[in-house]
Amino acid sequence: MLAWIEGEDVKDVLYTLNNKEQYNLGVKAGKTLNKMHSIPAPENYIPWTTRFNRKIDRNINKYYACGIDIHGVDKILDKKSSATKCNRQINLLPRARVTRQRPKPS
Repeated sequence: MLAWIEGEDVKDVLYTLNNKEQYNLGVKAGKTLNKMHSIPAPENYIPWTTRFNRKIDRNINKYYACGIDIHGVDKILDKKSSATKCNRQINLLPRARVTRQRPKPS
């Protein structure tokens, strides 16, 4: 998405701005991001966690189908393994919303 936005990369410009300008740019970016997040998803939208877990399953199946065997990989890839469960659960956690305000620069 960033490829079509006109202007310069913030990583190239930010260091040239003073603290107040950096702060104001951050506030402006936050407002823009808030607007983007307010756009509702389409009715036929598949939730991110569902798509993510399908991708995990697809990649695990590709590994098993490739014919290369790595000793001990079943302990990691097995759906009942703690590593697989942990990674899937991390992505099911709701995202925390930050509500605190940062102090304005002087």
